[in-house]
Amino acid sequence: MTSNKFFHPDQLTAIRSRCDWRGLLDELGVRADVKRCTTSEFWGFSPFNPSEKTASFHVKAPGLWYCWSTHATAPGRSKPGGGVIELVQAVHAARGNVMKLNEAAGWIIDHGYSHVGEASPPSKQSEAEAPKVNRPIEIDLVPRLGDHAEFATRGISETTRHYLRCGYLNEARGMLAKRLVFQVGGLAADGESRAILSHMGRATTPDQEAKGKWRFYRGFNPSLELYNLDNVLLDNEAARQIIKTKRIVVVEGAFDVAKCVEAGIKNVVATFGARLSDIQADILKDTLACLSAKRVIVFYDRDKAGQKATLEAIAKLQELGIQATAFDWQQQFGTAQRPISNTIQDPCDFSVEQLFWLRQKGVV
Repeated sequence: MTSNKFFHPDQLTAIRSRCDWRGLLDELGVRADVKRCTTSEFWGFSPFNPSEKTASFHVKAPGLWYCWSTHATAPGRSKPGGGVIELVQAVHAARGNVMKLNEAAGWIIDHGYSHVGEASPPSKQSEAEAPKVNRPIEIDLVPRLGDHAEFATRGISETTRHYLRCGYLNEARGMLAKRLVFQVGGLAADGESRAILSHMGRATTPDQEAKGKWRFYRGFNPSLELYNLDNVLLDNEAARQIIKTKRIVVVEGAFDVAKCVEAGIKNVVATFGARLSDIQADILKDTLACLSAKRVIVFYDRDKAGQKATLEAIAKLQELGIQATAFDWQQQFGTAQRPISNTIQDPCDFSVEQLFWLRQKGVV
């Protein structure tokens, strides 16, 4: 779905300057000539000439392009080439979909390759002073997500995938292509419905992992959100669990949340890694107050980084008057009352039955 909003000229400038133009080229299907590419210049095969054998498409930072094999132009533009917005226009026009300038700019934002503030003209307030928020996007990848063997390996069922809006994006191009994608949701302006804030993708190959184990849409700030908070606030069962247990469980990542949900533990959120930001701590405080709960259990990974982050998170939450405690990795575990196996290093490593036992014992 393409955005139809109007962008002020200063905002169009911001979209151009903030654009992940290399990711955009991938999304548009521009195949790189890796032997000629450098850190500041890109050579690729023309998206306007599919039969091309010698790369003629050239991009020079910050995203200015020219195609030597054709005089491709954006609609309403007499000169060939241009910036990232004109590239979106030209490629879509070649495919029979004519876009206006604002529509192309909105398409770039909706696909996560750039971002901008409010649509009104910017004030004299500096960017550093401006409020930092993750604004809703219109693109929804969920209808394009399917299953992948990794979900079964981790013990994540189709029911849980549907609940968390995650799956495998089996597409040839795009910054999240061939990754395990989780949709990040938040509350809409009405406070009663869900908005899409971003998507994040987990690498499935070593080559992908070298480019980033997890990838987010450009412009999304994970420190401003808690993953799965939308379900915690909008799903009656999750809210009921918080009210009953008087607690929220905090884990590091999306797969940790998925495994907890698989075990029926829905009062769980993730901090997108082993760090609780000040804003995330404030969100937890407000959420607890909203649901008449008092306690947070920090269930971070067992490794050194996770345990260090656990202590830091607990200190931060306690400063806000929250009863915060750490998951005890040294406890006697299971019906046999033995130490937790060293093969279990994070919440996702537990089996569903083990997590259910922890819930029944009131540990999480």
